[in-house]
Amino acid sequence: MKRLYLKLFAALIAAGLGLALLLYQQSFLKKSFQTETAIKSSLQSIQHDLLLLQYLTLQTSYFLYFNNDKIFTKTYTIEKTLQQLIDHPLFQKENFQSSAQQLHTFQKKFLTFKDLITQFLTINAALKNSTVYLPTLSLKAFEIFDKRDPQHYQIIQMLTKINARIFLTKSALDSTFMDELKNYHNSLYQIETTLKKPAHKRLLQTALNHLEIFINYFPLFQKDLHTILDRSTLEALHQTMKIFDDEATQNYETLNTVSQLFLLLYLLSILVVLYFIFHSEKENIKLRRTKNALHKSLVVDPLTRLGNRKTYKRDYRNFKHPAMVLFNIDKFKHINEFYGSAIGDAILKQVAQRLQSDFAKDFPEAHFYRLGGDDFAIVFEYQGEQHLHQVIEKVLELFNNQTFSTNGVSVDITISIGASYTDKLFETADMALKYAKQSRRERYAIYNPTLDTSDIIAKNIKELKQLNQAIKVDAIIPYFQPIFDLQTNQIVKYESLARLRISVTEVLTPFHFLHAAKEAKLSSLITSVILEKTLEKARITQQAFSVNISSGDIDHAGTQQMIIPMLSRFRDVAHLITFEILESEEIEDYDLMFQFIQAVKEYGCQIAIDDFGSGYSNFEKLLKMDIDLLKIDGTLIRDIDHDQHAEMVVTTICNFAKKAGIRTVAEYVHSQEVLEKVKALGIEMGQGFYLGKPEPDIITHKE
Repeated sequence: MKRLYLKLFAALIAAGLGLALLLYQQSFLKKSFQTETAIKSSLQSIQHDLLLLQYLTLQTSYFLYFNNDKIFTKTYTIEKTLQQLIDHPLFQKENFQSSAQQLHTFQKKFLTFKDLITQFLTINAALKNSTVYLPTLSLKAFEIFDKRDPQHYQIIQMLTKINARIFLTKSALDSTFMDELKNYHNSLYQIETTLKKPAHKRLLQTALNHLEIFINYFPLFQKDLHTILDRSTLEALHQTMKIFDDEATQNYETLNTVSQLFLLLYLLSILVVLYFIFHSEKENIKLRRTKNALHKSLVVDPLTRLGNRKTYKRDYRNFKHPAMVLFNIDKFKHINEFYGSAIGDAILKQVAQRLQSDFAKDFPEAHFYRLGGDDFAIVFEYQGEQHLHQVIEKVLELFNNQTFSTNGVSVDITISIGASYTDKLFETADMALKYAKQSRRERYAIYNPTLDTSDIIAKNIKELKQLNQAIKVDAIIPYFQPIFDLQTNQIVKYESLARLRISVTEVLTPFHFLHAAKEAKLSSLITSVILEKTLEKARITQQAFSVNISSGDIDHAGTQQMIIPMLSRFRDVAHLITFEILESEEIEDYDLMFQFIQAVKEYGCQIAIDDFGSGYSNFEKLLKMDIDLLKIDGTLIRDIDHDQHAEMVVTTICNFAKKAGIRTVAEYVHSQEVLEKVKALGIEMGQGFYLGKPEPDIITHKE
């Protein structure tokens, strides 16, 4: 009897312990579920606020008067919520480390995004100020200028045209009028110098200042707005949410495994076992529902309820000979930007509904997937070309040139289609879709080997390998093209041009390897190699040389650490070197550029601006950069003997250079007619195939 009591007591203790553990498990699961639900809610809140922040930024770019406090408030809200998530104890646990790391990655991405918005608002404020002030100046011009005077009437007319072009440029975010605005600026500047009355001069000077602000800042405004509205920040957040969902699922699976151990405690006693079975079954049902819900969220697109990419990969194995019709909405990003993501999501839902209802009636065997963004896929058994065309025609009938209405908004859409029934089904259908996107006439394309872009990828890889091998074996060499004094017809220096030696008889120009060099961040190294070999040639020949260097090379952290010590080693001939900076490349850091110029000039080097006139020339910045030479872009020189526009631009550059005390060089002198023209314009120096081609060694006279 005593042993029975002991057994009963042990059973009761086991049952009590099991019950206590079960209650603890329930509390722990509930708390974990609530915590993870709260975190998901916070992430969704950040997602909503981020979309709203993009929308508010778009609004402030369109509306003249807009309360930017909304933007700063929303930015602060996101930042605060994000910091609270990062500090949450859950992300200190080992099984949520990937989520924590991704959350920090997103925070860095958002802080960059925040800084970009601040920069954008500053630029936007300046543009708005000038946009508002210029019409005021136009009205003032009507008061102080005499419309009967032809010059005064021209000024009033030009100010009116400037306002119209600025309005179109700002409203449509279209930079095609920038060249016209620059021409107006130059014309007004010339007129301003002829005016006598102070009031007239002040008005035009003020107008010129505001026009310069618009010309200088609008490209930055347009670039920043495009970056703010892209999806990279949202995609980083989506990645964070996905990783958290994966780790939460794994966490639930772990908890479910632990719960099974509790069953052993209930086996110590029939009462405890019965009690445990009853409550454990309830918990298992809850856990299965949670698991099923989590599993469903992983394989079903939450917006459209279609299968997602994981579902497609799972189903693909069940097809004998699958075919895919892949389509998406043309310029869907613009729909989201213009109407808002809510309208965009509603359209995606309607597309899914039409697939599951109207399309499925005719093709009940088809499977539907949303593979991301606005990419929809229809997968079915391939039954021949005719059947494939029937599927494509049905898709076009349902979605191409159709109007979708939601919340009182009607949106007209077109689609592009790519289809395939070969191996690598999705990849080949995607190639066909990209081809259809690029075509102006065809709305769809069916994959064939001619659409395969893998050869281009292989070519890029080959070029990069070839370049790396050339650097290892010292196959990067300079070729020298002479530069002539056009008054004396004597060679005054040589331009040192990079070449890649493949064999004794084969040498490649930069066209074949420069893109690969920039992509692999090897251009600075190539510049260093060419400079060193040019300095060695200068020491031997005592001739002057110029070496090309890009603004990207100068921005590279190690460029000055390579170039300055090299100039110090060749101090005796460093003064024979001219660095040619490409004008067509955007200079991101003028302070770093000024530091570089100052450093090389201490060794007697000169500075030239190459391809001048090919980009958005900033004369004020050029004067501050202490330039010695302007090399006029070859696209202007090439047709100067018969192109009046090119002649006008070159004349303007020459006049500026003479007033600034800067010498000029004409590139691409390819004929006697062009040579005579550049001489007549007063350009001091020239180079081109007519005067002398690039050679592996220097020449001493014109052939």
